[in-house]
Amino acid sequence: MRETEESETSLRAPDPEVVQAVMQVYERGQTVDALRRAESFAPLCRWSGANACVLAARIATNAGAPRLGARLSRRALRSDPDDTGALAQYGYVILERRGAL
Repeated sequence: MRETEESETSLRAPDPEVVQAVMQVYERGQTVDALRRAESFAPLCRWSGANACVLAARIATNAGAPRLGARLSRRALRSDPDDTGALAQYGYVILERRGAL
């Protein structure tokens, strides 16, 4: 099975404590440390849930994996279309791909 064709059963939603711990490291500007801490739970490509996927997308994009970041942004938006964080993150993906107009 390819990574882009993941089944819903292989996705894992991290606990809020995990998300908070990773977010604290990421907000200090320590992207690589945040990536290591996040992947100690599960690989970023397996994360689910709007808030978790937004954070995973930010980490992936800043760690040099923009395609994974875009995929996680889409997953965040699909999981909760009304979440403002997911909408903003997806907006960044569209802006990056298509430009301001």
